[in-house]
Amino acid sequence: MRRLVAILVVLFLTFSTGILAEKLLGFMSLPNDAAVMFSALGVVAIIGLYTLAVPKIWRFIMKKRTTVAKALVVLLAVMAAIGCTRIDGGHVGIKIDNAGSSRGVSDIATTTGWVWYMPGQSIVYEFPISVQTAMYTGSAHEGRTNVDDSITFPSKGGSQFHIDLSVAYHIDAKEAPKFFVRFRSDDMESFRWNFFKNIVRESIAMHSAHYEPDDIMGEKLLELLGAARGHLEQEAKSFGVTIDQFGPMGAPRPPEQIATAINAKNQAIQLAIKAENELRQKKAEAAKSVAEAEGSAASTIKVAEGEARATLTRAEAQAKANHLLSESLTPTLIQYRLIDKWNGTRPQVEGSGGLNLLLNASGSK
Repeated sequence: MRRLVAILVVLFLTFSTGILAEKLLGFMSLPNDAAVMFSALGVVAIIGLYTLAVPKIWRFIMKKRTTVAKALVVLLAVMAAIGCTRIDGGHVGIKIDNAGSSRGVSDIATTTGWVWYMPGQSIVYEFPISVQTAMYTGSAHEGRTNVDDSITFPSKGGSQFHIDLSVAYHIDAKEAPKFFVRFRSDDMESFRWNFFKNIVRESIAMHSAHYEPDDIMGEKLLELLGAARGHLEQEAKSFGVTIDQFGPMGAPRPPEQIATAINAKNQAIQLAIKAENELRQKKAEAAKSVAEAEGSAASTIKVAEGEARATLTRAEAQAKANHLLSESLTPTLIQYRLIDKWNGTRPQVEGSGGLNLLLNASGSK
């Protein structure tokens, strides 16, 4: 067990010595004699220390009185001197070199796994690449507690509106070095509540100043937010961030006087619509009554016309009958009818005119 620990310690020392020597050799490419001399002396010193330290550490670990626990302490001390960190899933690591020809931000991000580095020589920053959600709201139940993070923006005319927004975003793994170059920090909470919030506010304010208060409170709100999202996506892309979602968490909140004016206007519009609907209804009812009256009059006229035609027809028929009857009545026919109807009794009244009617004398036959 002690031999295995000794081998691991030597390997780590060799690895760290090689890294440090490489960094120092990078200074030799600088057009500076002092830097070249410093680099050469550093390489010699490191190799000398390595040559002296490795045999002593090996003998110390391999001594019989050296326990396994002591050997492990030496191993951990060497590992701490070298430096190691683990990048968890859903994160990306950026290694920053502080010296050497390749000093600065690494162009390639380490996605997951173990990252070895030399403390003091290099620094590793870790960034989440999963979707993050920022809720900029004035509600005490969402976002930051007891902090009004709602977005303030102006309308045309200078009225200040407030709106609660939800913004989802993530850092593109390949663009993580660009993010670090822009902010020089892996403090994502500070980024979310400071810089990114200001970018969101700026994106809305750039377009909201062209909209009337009525438009912001009405159907053009989504048009405004769409334009703001386009600007935000373009800005965020410049530092390696992709916007996944951008939308309101409620209606905008205008100043009190604007809200009162808008409510009064909406009420007047509703009353006008109501009055117009009532007028239409009355017109419809009047038209219905006229139609019913016209229909009733037409029906009465039709009935009267029918009755008149029937009366005329009856009169014409009666006149025709009378005419036929008058033409058929001759003196001879009348005398015949009288004789045919006479029962042999003398009439009570006798007249003149050629009929020679006999009076019915009482008691005579």
